[in-house]
Amino acid sequence: MVNPLELPTITQFGVTLRPWQLADAPALETACGDQAIMRFTTIPETYTNAAASEWIRRQRQRAQDGTAIVLAIVAADELSPVGMVGLFGLERADQTARLGYWVLDEARGRGLATTAARGLTAWGFACLGLTQVIIDREPNNLASARIAERLGAEQIGPRLVEHRGYELNLIRYVIHQP
Repeated sequence: MVNPLELPTITQFGVTLRPWQLADAPALETACGDQAIMRFTTIPETYTNAAASEWIRRQRQRAQDGTAIVLAIVAADELSPVGMVGLFGLERADQTARLGYWVLDEARGRGLATTAARGLTAWGFACLGLTQVIIDREPNNLASARIAERLGAEQIGPRLVEHRGYELNLIRYVIHQP
C-alpha cells in the first residue's frame, strides 16, 4: 500500500503552487473545452460546477492514494488559479515521476509554467527523494519543448504510447536529481 502524500504550498518568483480547493471550480471554466489542455488531461470537456468540483476531488484523492501531487498555479497578480502542475506516477518503486503542466490561454507566455514546473520538480527531488523527473511532449508542442529546455531537461528520444485508443509519438525528456 502506498502512503498518502501531503499536498505542499510552494511560493517562488511570484508564483504560488497550492492544493486545489473546491472554491477553485469556476477557475476551470476556461480550461474545459480547451483542446490544448484536454488532449492529455482529465479536465472535463464541458464545464459544469459539478464536473469541475469532481475533477478537483480526484486530484486531491491522488495525493491520498500516494500516486500524484497536483497543484494549482496562482500568479502573484491573480486571485484564482491560472494553471496546473503535477508529479504523476509517484507510486513507482524507481523514484521516477512524470511532470505535467498546463496554463490557461490568457496566462500563457508569462513564464508561469516554467516557474511552476521548476518549483515542483525541486520540491519532488528534495522532499520525495525522486531521482528523475520525466517530461513527455508531442512533437508539435513547441511551448512544452521550451519549458523542458529551460528546466535543463535532457532529450532522450522518441516514445510511442497508446492514449485513448490510438498511438501517439512523443518526445521524452529527463531531469536528473541535482
